[in-house]
Amino acid sequence: MSDGVIITLIICGALVIISYINKNGSNKDNKDQK
Repeated sequence: MSDGVIITLIICGALVIISYINKNGSNKDNKDQK
């Protein structure tokens, strides 16, 4: 059970980090393109 919880936390954390980076990256890219 502990392994499943750890894996779930890692996946959730990765999704949050990816979405956070994508938002910042898209904003920076849009500014650079303009």
